[in-house]
Parts: sequence; structure tokens; C-alpha cells
Amino acid sequence: MTRSRALWNMHFATIFFGLSGVFAALVPTTAAAMVWGRCAFAVVVLGLVCALKKRLPWQDVAAKEIAQLLFIGCLLGLHWWAFFYAIQLGGVAIGTLGFSCFPAAIAIIEALIFKDKISRLEMVLIVLISIGLILVVPSFDMGNSGTVGLLWGIFSGLVYAVIAALNRAGAAQRQADSMQSCWWQFAAISVVSAFAIPQLGSLDIAGWFWLACLGVLCTGLAYWLFIDSLTVISARTAAMVIALEPVYAIAIAWIFLHDVPTLRMMLGGSLIIMAVVVSARFKAS
Repeated sequence: MTRSRALWNMHFATIFFGLSGVFAALVPTTAAAMVWGRCAFAVVVLGLVCALKKRLPWQDVAAKEIAQLLFIGCLLGLHWWAFFYAIQLGGVAIGTLGFSCFPAAIAIIEALIFKDKISRLEMVLIVLISIGLILVVPSFDMGNSGTVGLLWGIFSGLVYAVIAALNRAGAAQRQADSMQSCWWQFAAISVVSAFAIPQLGSLDIAGWFWLACLGVLCTGLAYWLFIDSLTVISARTAAMVIALEPVYAIAIAWIFLHDVPTLRMMLGGSLIIMAVVVSARFKAS
């Protein structure tokens, strides 16, 4: 895969990631139930694709590697639960903007794990992201659902940064292709979140449709594109592209869900998005 194709795949993944928050807002169930539902759909779809490609999920994959993928899958399930919970508490805009702090977290994690030096520019951008998050929070009151939602969004971003770094660390030695890697991770989530299955009993046809979109488009397809791209580009570069997710998520929620962001929220979000876009431009040069 060329670097250009990897970047395009990452942009498409970002669009689907942006849609995930919107679809989640349309599914009237708990965060844990949404996590199980999206993974159940993704496991079935990716399993069928693997079968069509004549490379089953467990084919030519060592037991040690499967264990690593299962561990990453459990972390991914934690990230999704925190992200959906953030959206349920604070709305699509606050949840996605809280999550968008993860490029700053990746810069720190990669500096610790891969000994990548954090530049002065990145330090400035981390400060800008921090200021943006302060502006986004409606009030520093733990009794306010928006504040708590933002904190859960930030937590989901921290977990996601760890996942991206782990995927980068194992990409070179990994025998499983991107499709197999996704299948094992989603399978792990389906098992550990199976306790939430009874909570899906109240869903109507529309709810199941949006859950299917969440599983097929925003999970199976999006994460396959994401992991596939990480074989060519670094986790930090990928993070800068995916950090545009709030732009898509907020715009779509504004148009279709009438979830209108406040002026302060738009200002804080603009600082966050500007920081990650500027960082991406300097990384590409």
C-alpha cells in the first residue's frame, strides 16, 4: 500500500468514525448494549469477508498474537463504552471533542514507548488543545452532565491513544492482516460485553437499523481501514487525520439531530481542531 492510499483510507475511516457518535445518539439503549451490538454486527460481516477472501480469522495466526489482539480488543471495548457514555451525558459535540484530545496523548505515549521526541511545536499544540477543552466544558461542576460527559470523552481518547500505540508497535511483526486483526478484537468485545444483550430487547426496527449501521460502517469498515493504514503511516500521523472527526460529527449532528453547539463550544472546538491540523501539516512536511 502506498502512503497516499493509506492517507485516503484514514480519511474515509475518519468520516465513519464521525458518524458513529451520530448513530449512537439514535439508538435508545445503554452504552454497554451499543458496544455489544456494534461488535456483533462487525464480527459477522468481517467473518463473511474473511471467508470470501479464503483467509479465515484464525488462519496463519499464532496463539500469542491472538492473545495480544484479544487484549487490544478489550481496551477498544472500554474506549467505546466511555465514548458512548460521554455522548449520552453531554451530547455528540462534547463527547467527540473530549475524545479528540487523543493526538496529544499519543504524542506523549509515543515519546515514552518509541522514544519519539516531542517538539516545541507539539508542546504548544498540546497547550492549545488543553485550552480548547477548558472552553468546551460548560461549567466545572461534577453535577453537570456536560462536564461529566466531557471527562468521559477525554478518558475515551486516552484509552484510544494506548490502542493506536499498541497497534503501531505490533504492526511490523504481525502475521494477521488488518481484517483478521479487527475480527479478533471485535470478537473479544462481543464476549466481554455479552452481559448487555438483554438490554437490547426494547429496541424497535429503527433502533436495530442504526445499530447495524454502527456495526457495519462505523466499526467493521472503519477499523479495517484504520488498522490497514497503520501498516504504512505512524499512529501520530493517523491521529492528526482522525482528529478531524469532531468536524464531521458536529456538522452531521447539527443538521440531522438539531444538536446546535454553543459559541463557547465552537471556539474551544476550533482551537482543538486547529491544533491537530497544524500539527499534521508540519508532520507531513
